[in-house]
Amino acid sequence: MSPTETETQALPESDRQTRTPADQARGSWMSRTLLNFWVDFSLLVLFLALLWVEVVLYFLFPPGPAGEAMTLWGLSVEHWRGFQFGVICLFALDVLLHVMLHWSWVCSVVAKHVLHRKPTRDDGIQTIIGVGVLIAIIHILAAALLAAWFGIAR
Repeated sequence: MSPTETETQALPESDRQTRTPADQARGSWMSRTLLNFWVDFSLLVLFLALLWVEVVLYFLFPPGPAGEAMTLWGLSVEHWRGFQFGVICLFALDVLLHVMLHWSWVCSVVAKHVLHRKPTRDDGIQTIIGVGVLIAIIHILAAALLAAWFGIAR
Protein backbone atom coordinates (compact mmCIF):
# COMPACT_ATOMS: atom_id res chain seq x y z
CA MET A 1 0.00 0.00 0.00
CA SER A 2 1.46 3.39 -0.99
CA PRO A 3 1.80 6.28 1.49
CA THR A 4 -0.89 8.30 -0.28
CA GLU A 5 -3.36 5.41 -0.01
CA THR A 6 -2.56 5.10 3.71
CA GLU A 7 -3.00 8.86 4.17
CA THR A 8 -6.32 8.78 2.32
CA GLN A 9 -7.63 5.89 4.40
CA ALA A 10 -6.62 7.65 7.63
CA LEU A 11 -8.70 10.71 6.71
CA PRO A 12 -12.31 11.09 7.75
CA GLU A 13 -14.84 10.29 5.02
CA SER A 14 -15.61 13.99 4.41
CA ASP A 15 -11.93 14.73 3.71
CA ARG A 16 -11.48 11.67 1.50
CA GLN A 17 -14.26 12.83 -0.76
CA THR A 18 -12.86 16.34 -1.20
CA ARG A 19 -9.25 15.39 -1.95
CA THR A 20 -8.68 15.69 -5.65
CA PRO A 21 -6.61 13.10 -7.54
CA ALA A 22 -3.90 15.78 -7.84
CA ASP A 23 -3.87 16.12 -4.03
CA GLN A 24 -3.55 12.37 -3.64
CA ALA A 25 -0.85 12.07 -6.31
CA ARG A 26 1.44 14.65 -4.73
CA GLY A 27 0.76 13.52 -1.15
CA SER A 28 -0.77 16.86 -0.22
CA TRP A 29 -0.70 17.56 3.50
CA MET A 30 -3.93 19.57 3.44
CA SER A 31 -7.26 18.43 2.06
CA ARG A 32 -9.56 20.77 0.19
CA THR A 33 -11.97 20.70 3.15
CA LEU A 34 -9.26 21.75 5.60
CA LEU A 35 -8.05 24.51 3.25
CA ASN A 36 -11.62 25.84 2.93
CA PHE A 37 -11.99 25.73 6.71
CA TRP A 38 -8.85 27.83 7.28
CA VAL A 39 -9.77 30.35 4.56
CA ASP A 40 -13.26 30.71 6.06
CA PHE A 41 -11.82 30.96 9.58
CA SER A 42 -9.42 33.71 8.49
CA LEU A 43 -12.37 35.54 6.87
CA LEU A 44 -14.17 35.45 10.21
CA VAL A 45 -11.11 36.68 12.14
CA LEU A 46 -10.46 39.49 9.65
CA PHE A 47 -14.13 40.52 9.65
CA LEU A 48 -14.20 40.68 13.46
CA ALA A 49 -10.92 42.67 13.48
CA LEU A 50 -12.33 45.08 10.91
CA LEU A 51 -15.55 45.45 12.88
CA TRP A 52 -13.63 46.10 16.11
CA VAL A 53 -11.36 48.74 14.54
CA GLU A 54 -14.35 50.47 12.96
CA VAL A 55 -16.15 50.61 16.32
CA VAL A 56 -13.00 51.98 17.98
CA LEU A 57 -12.64 54.69 15.33
CA TYR A 58 -16.32 55.60 15.29
CA PHE A 59 -17.12 55.58 19.01
CA LEU A 60 -13.84 56.22 20.87
CA PHE A 61 -12.20 58.90 18.76
CA PRO A 62 -14.27 62.09 18.60
CA PRO A 63 -14.53 63.82 15.22
CA GLY A 64 -12.34 66.79 14.35
CA PRO A 65 -9.22 68.13 16.02
CA ALA A 66 -10.12 66.65 19.42
CA GLY A 67 -9.86 63.14 17.99
CA GLU A 68 -6.62 63.90 16.16
CA ALA A 69 -4.93 64.76 19.46
CA MET A 70 -5.96 61.50 21.18
CA THR A 71 -4.12 58.17 21.22
CA LEU A 72 -5.18 54.62 22.08
CA TRP A 73 -2.37 52.32 23.23
CA GLY A 74 0.14 54.81 21.85
CA LEU A 75 -1.45 54.94 18.38
CA SER A 76 -3.10 58.02 16.91
CA VAL A 77 -6.30 58.02 14.90
CA GLU A 78 -4.23 58.08 11.70
CA HIS A 79 -2.39 54.92 12.78
CA TRP A 80 -5.74 53.25 13.49
CA ARG A 81 -7.03 54.27 10.04
CA GLY A 82 -3.89 52.80 8.47
CA PHE A 83 -4.44 49.58 10.43
CA GLN A 84 -8.07 49.56 9.28
CA PHE A 85 -6.99 49.92 5.63
CA GLY A 86 -4.52 47.05 6.05
CA VAL A 87 -7.22 44.79 7.49
CA ILE A 88 -9.56 45.74 4.62
CA CYS A 89 -6.85 44.81 2.08
CA LEU A 90 -6.22 41.45 3.77
CA PHE A 91 -9.97 40.81 3.94
CA ALA A 92 -10.34 41.59 0.22
CA LEU A 93 -7.50 39.21 -0.68
CA ASP A 94 -9.04 36.50 1.50
CA VAL A 95 -12.45 36.99 -0.17
CA LEU A 96 -10.72 36.69 -3.55
CA LEU A 97 -9.06 33.43 -2.44
CA HIS A 98 -12.40 32.15 -1.13
CA VAL A 99 -14.13 32.86 -4.45
CA MET A 100 -11.25 31.27 -6.38
CA LEU A 101 -11.55 28.09 -4.31
CA HIS A 102 -15.29 27.95 -5.06
CA TRP A 103 -15.17 29.18 -8.67
CA SER A 104 -16.39 25.91 -10.20
CA TRP A 105 -19.39 25.97 -7.89
CA VAL A 106 -20.10 29.64 -8.76
CA CYS A 107 -19.96 28.82 -12.49
CA SER A 108 -22.26 25.81 -12.00
CA VAL A 109 -24.84 27.86 -10.08
CA VAL A 110 -24.78 30.65 -12.68
CA ALA A 111 -25.13 28.15 -15.54
CA LYS A 112 -27.97 26.22 -13.91
CA HIS A 113 -30.00 28.88 -12.09
CA VAL A 114 -29.26 32.11 -13.97
CA LEU A 115 -28.66 30.98 -17.54
CA HIS A 116 -30.88 27.86 -17.21
CA ARG A 117 -28.27 25.66 -18.90
CA LYS A 118 -26.81 22.35 -17.94
CA PRO A 119 -23.48 22.91 -16.14
CA THR A 120 -20.54 21.60 -18.18
CA ARG A 121 -17.11 20.35 -17.19
CA ASP A 122 -14.39 22.94 -16.83
CA ASP A 123 -12.31 23.04 -20.00
CA GLY A 124 -10.45 26.24 -19.10
CA ILE A 125 -13.34 28.50 -20.06
CA GLN A 126 -14.28 28.98 -16.39
CA THR A 127 -10.78 30.26 -15.68
CA ILE A 128 -10.93 32.69 -18.59
CA ILE A 129 -14.35 33.90 -17.42
CA GLY A 130 -13.01 34.30 -13.87
CA VAL A 131 -10.05 36.39 -15.05
CA GLY A 132 -12.42 38.49 -17.17
CA VAL A 133 -14.74 39.08 -14.21
CA LEU A 134 -11.78 40.06 -12.03
CA ILE A 135 -10.51 42.50 -14.68
CA ALA A 136 -14.02 43.99 -15.02
CA ILE A 137 -14.30 44.46 -11.24
CA ILE A 138 -10.89 46.14 -11.09
CA HIS A 139 -11.88 48.50 -13.94
CA ILE A 140 -15.20 49.37 -12.25
CA LEU A 141 -13.41 50.14 -8.98
CA ALA A 142 -10.78 52.21 -10.80
CA ALA A 143 -13.47 54.16 -12.67
CA ALA A 144 -15.34 54.85 -9.41
CA LEU A 145 -12.09 56.00 -7.76
CA LEU A 146 -11.29 58.24 -10.74
CA ALA A 147 -14.82 59.72 -10.61
CA ALA A 148 -14.37 60.42 -6.88
CA TRP A 149 -10.97 62.00 -7.54
CA PHE A 150 -12.39 64.37 -10.16
CA GLY A 151 -15.50 65.05 -8.08
CA ILE A 152 -13.79 66.06 -4.87
CA ALA A 153 -14.17 69.71 -3.87
CA ARG A 154 -11.10 71.52 -2.64
